[in-house]
Amino acid sequence: MHRMPILLPGTGTIGLARRISRLCGIRVGLMECGCYADGERYVEIADDVRNDDVFLLHALSHPVNDSIIELILASDASLRGLASSVTLVIPYMAYGRQDKHAHGARLPLSARCMASLLSRAGARCIV
Repeated sequence: MHRMPILLPGTGTIGLARRISRLCGIRVGLMECGCYADGERYVEIADDVRNDDVFLLHALSHPVNDSIIELILASDASLRGLASSVTLVIPYMAYGRQDKHAHGARLPLSARCMASLLSRAGARCIV
């Protein structure tokens, strides 16, 4: 049975998620993102996402690499929770300015690498 979509806000996007919820009529779920004493990140989704279309709202801002890991873990947790689909909604995309070869062919296309990494984490779509 297919249920309503659910919007899961990441660190720093709870206010934006509430505004989107009011405008679009989508429910906001509970997701806890945190850090262990050694700096390792963790994510726990408190809502049942089985058969839901999950929209993960997460800005990849400071601290950038922690934000990226949180989003990857949230995507994986959604899929393990048997979500129908996972869509990443990223209001700020880290590494987005590194999308072309500026000084030669030996530089990475960092924006493309980020998109590939997030896609491989199970995202159906990245907005």
